[in-house]
Amino acid sequence: MVAFLQRVFAIALVFAEVTNSHATTFCEQEIFLLFKSKGKTCTFWLGENVFGECQYSHIIQILISQHVITTFLKLEKVNDWEKIKQGLSSFSQEQPIQLTNEKGVFFIDYPGKNVIEPKRNDELAELFREHISNGGSNGKSWNEHMGIDGICLPQCNGLQAKLVYFYPAGLYVNYRISKVYHFKSSRYLLILTTNPMTANGFDTMHGFLILDIDE
Repeated sequence: MVAFLQRVFAIALVFAEVTNSHATTFCEQEIFLLFKSKGKTCTFWLGENVFGECQYSHIIQILISQHVITTFLKLEKVNDWEKIKQGLSSFSQEQPIQLTNEKGVFFIDYPGKNVIEPKRNDELAELFREHISNGGSNGKSWNEHMGIDGICLPQCNGLQAKLVYFYPAGLYVNYRISKVYHFKSSRYLLILTTNPMTANGFDTMHGFLILDIDE
């Protein structure tokens, strides 16, 4: 009886350690485009709200030149974007075309040029689960571990596409494309992604990709 209780107590301790190390925070991301400056050398401005226990909002600036430089600017209040949008409206910017989603196909020019979600890669998804089991935390730790080998790029038909930037917090395995913006003048695609898989704490791992395209 004593030995049995000792085993139960030991199991309870292990369960408590696992529960504490993976506390549920339910941090839910919302990512959206603010604007892009004109030209091939340019800056993308995106906004991100993170709800749940995390509760913060920030601006993500991606400067694309000879090198890619990313800057984060945190807002004082969560989801307080009105003054930011008003201030940004004075900037000279390139207006994008938001591509229409027709059953998972985003058309640039019908019917030849389009963007499609990558095929499922369950082998890579299993490697991600192993990464979490072995001490990894989320999409960011996965991307740091795997680099470009851990990313499934969307299928781009009728055009040449090169990855310029990926948001490091996103998981780009078995994801869905939520929106595609085509910057025709500067020849960029901005692809917003969502992922049904969650990180430790049930935090989301949504993200975005920037592709340089040659039409």
